[in-house]
Order: sequence, then C-alpha cells, then structure tokens
Amino acid sequence: MALIKRLSGALSLACIALAVGGCGVIKDRSNEYLAIESGNELVIPPWYREDKVVAQYPVPELSQQRALPEKFVVPEPPDGTAALGNDPYVIESVEAQTWLHLYTAPGKVWPLLDFFWREYNVQVARENVADGFMVTEPVAKQSNLFEGVAASELTPAAAYQLQAKLSQGVRRNTAELQLRLVPDGNGDVGWATDSKFAKIEALLLEKIGRFVTSEAIENRYSLLANDIGGESRVRILQDEAGFGYLEMQLSFQRAWSEVEQAIDAAAIVVADKDRSEKVFYISRLNEEDVTSWLPFYDESAKRREQNLALEFSVDEDGTIIVRARILNAEWTRDEAETLLNLVFEHVS
Repeated sequence: MALIKRLSGALSLACIALAVGGCGVIKDRSNEYLAIESGNELVIPPWYREDKVVAQYPVPELSQQRALPEKFVVPEPPDGTAALGNDPYVIESVEAQTWLHLYTAPGKVWPLLDFFWREYNVQVARENVADGFMVTEPVAKQSNLFEGVAASELTPAAAYQLQAKLSQGVRRNTAELQLRLVPDGNGDVGWATDSKFAKIEALLLEKIGRFVTSEAIENRYSLLANDIGGESRVRILQDEAGFGYLEMQLSFQRAWSEVEQAIDAAAIVVADKDRSEKVFYISRLNEEDVTSWLPFYDESAKRREQNLALEFSVDEDGTIIVRARILNAEWTRDEAETLLNLVFEHVS
C-alpha cells in the first residue's frame, strides 16, 4: 500500500509538471481559424425551429483576410504646431505693427527669402542670420518689385532700401516676417521700429507670402538660420500650487490680441472685457446655450453671465501671465483648466 501511494503521488506530480511545463511549448493558435476551410452547409430539419439554433462558439467576420500583426505600432500624436486655418500664410496687424505669419520654421523661410530677392533682381547688402535681419541694396521705385504701388506713394526718394526682420512665431515651427521701407542710404543704420510706408510694406509681405508658399519653390532649409527659431513664445505652465497659467513672451497689446482671437476661434462666450483692467469675463455657457431661433428671445441676459475671469499681469521681465480666476461656485477648477487649454490650443 505504501508503494502504491508513493507511485500514485509520483504520477500526480508528473501530471502537474507536464501541465505546467506544457505552457512553454504550446504555441499561439489564435489566428489558425483564418486558414480553416468552410464545411457543408448545416441543414436544419423542418421540425426544428431555426431561431433556437445558435452557434456555441461563433467566429467573428473579418473585414480583411489576413492574420493580425504580432506587434502594434502606436501612431504619432498630431502636431501641436499645425496651422489652425486653411491659408498657407496670413498678414496680421496689431496697432502699428504688421507682419507675415507663416506656418513653417524660420530656418526654412530664410533661404526662400533669398530666392524672392533674386526673383526681383534685388541685391542683399548685409545680413545677420542669427538675428534674422537683412538689408538690401537700394531698389529703384521703377523696379517691378513695386508693381501695383502708386508712384505718388513712393516719394520723395528715387530709390529705397528694404529691411527684413525674420523671427520665431508665437508657436513653435511658425515664423513672422516684418519689412521696413527706408529712403536710400538710411537702411543700414539699424532696424526701423516705426513704419512710414505701412501700406506698401503690407503689399510686399503679400507678395513674399505667395512666393515662399508656392509649390514651384524647392524645399530648402538653412542650418545657419536655426538660431532664429526656438521654443514657442506661448506656453502653458503650472505654479507651485498646481494651478495652470499661460506664459506669453509678447507685448501686452499682442498678447491681448492673440487671446481675443483664440477666444473667438474657440466660440467661447465673453460676458465682458476690460482692456484697461487687463481682464476677460467668461461665461461657462457656449454659443448654442445663448442663441435661439425664437424671434423674441433675448440672449443678452445669458451673455452677461460671468463665471470666470482671464486676468493678465506683467512680470518684471515683461513676460505676460494669464490666469483663470473662478468667480462663482458653478465653475470648477477642472473647467478653468480646460478653458486655459482651449485658449492655448487656439492661439495662432
């Protein structure tokens, strides 16, 4: 009996060992059903109701007859710097400043700008790639570069120099180009802060925008112009308490304009705004909540509902900080964070 018990115990251990060890040699057969051949159609006797016949192990139908991949590659996330609009470039203005907004890195725009000057037989007198600054030789006002400009607007000089200033855009992988038209001989003294020929400069920026975004231009890149680029001038950060805020390396006028455009693009309802106090008053409602097809519906009361304030402040170094302040209990911290992210995503 003792021998039988020992043999029985050994046999049990052997079975367990085989069962456990078998896990390492049994291959994955999850895709083998794809290669199976169809059998004869199942014939159900007339006396048996069809609705009671159910497959015990149903095989799902595949949209394509191929084995599943052994590995799955997670797709790349969408580019957060992609253009928000459909236009390849935009001419923008804030107060007395006008610039060409391009949805590409400055290092890519710089060589294309050289091609533009050559297209119109304009010679570059001096350039500083690291600063994104260049000055052309004098250009006669009869040049085809000024085609479309009234002769009376190009007075009193007979020739003009062009200053070009290329800089990092508000977002990463974007660029901004400004132009200054200065009388012959005055273009090399430094960047002219004030614009005296704004209309002509805007026309030339339009020409440059069409040229550098044309499909006929080769895809070129300047390694030297990499220094012009950098991080986005608008970032979303967190303070020590974990509250989010926007950091904007812009002037207040530019920062206010960017946030206002972002609010409009995101269809956020503005209850009120006070530029002197540097604040937007936001409603937690959206446009669908405050509009109606009814002819006598008065939406003004709902639009005046204030739930949160976007407050601007200026640091000692001139950096603009935008924070969200909750005005009543209807607005939660998560909603405030969502609003800041929404504004950030729509800043051009």
